[in-house]
Amino acid sequence: MEKPNLGLVFLGFNLRQPPCSDRNFRKALSYAIDYNEILTLDALGFGEIPSRGFVPPSMGGYWRTTPLSHDPQKAKQLLAAAGYRDADGNDWIEDPTGRELRLSILVRSDWARVGELLADYLSRVGIRGQLRSLELSSWVAEKDSYNYDLTITRTTPWGMLMHAGWGSGYFDSRRSGQGVLHILEDPEFLKISDEILATADPEQRSAQARRVQDYYARELPAVALYWNMIVTPFNKVFTGWKPDPLYGIYNIDTLLNVEKRMD
Repeated sequence: MEKPNLGLVFLGFNLRQPPCSDRNFRKALSYAIDYNEILTLDALGFGEIPSRGFVPPSMGGYWRTTPLSHDPQKAKQLLAAAGYRDADGNDWIEDPTGRELRLSILVRSDWARVGELLADYLSRVGIRGQLRSLELSSWVAEKDSYNYDLTITRTTPWGMLMHAGWGSGYFDSRRSGQGVLHILEDPEFLKISDEILATADPEQRSAQARRVQDYYARELPAVALYWNMIVTPFNKVFTGWKPDPLYGIYNIDTLLNVEKRMD
């Protein structure tokens, strides 16, 4: 049984310090990533390349934004336009102050292989990456200290629904939690979150969901690396399996409906 996942694996940026505080730099990096390769290797091809709006189409209120794409040449052009270029001709780019650019890549150990791929993609556009793969508790300590430039982590289905929804709980700077990055202090984003929390009207919430996704697409506080499918084997001797976005097929509806085939 295949079911679209509400959760996703993503690349987060430390918005509190350069170079990732520069939106143009984040946009350039988004083109350096080979999303199809990550989808193939990490999700075995079960899924699709995401859009800049972060939120997957399996979630209510989904709004289609521009798809992400792999274009290393465009990444180099955007980096150069933003002041990040190879001034000394050694194939590694420098930042606008003339210092060689080195990025700290903080990765939860579950996605160490994705971190290795990311470091390789960055090297192809002239950026050195220092990969640090940590188990969960160490990762939490480092990300809460903002001791990184890039980090690879994940959302859960519940996490996408918490706070104001649509992944907002992972980015709102006023929140805390084990998996929360709390990197967005932008008044525009905080206002959108507060307006969603202040209303239960479906039409207003739908409009605000679109605003959240348009904000993600424009500002790129994070980049979804793939939208995947949850693949669950089940016994065809029985019928009545009911998939749930949070618990898969192991839920109350299944327990109440599953029965052995009579044919």
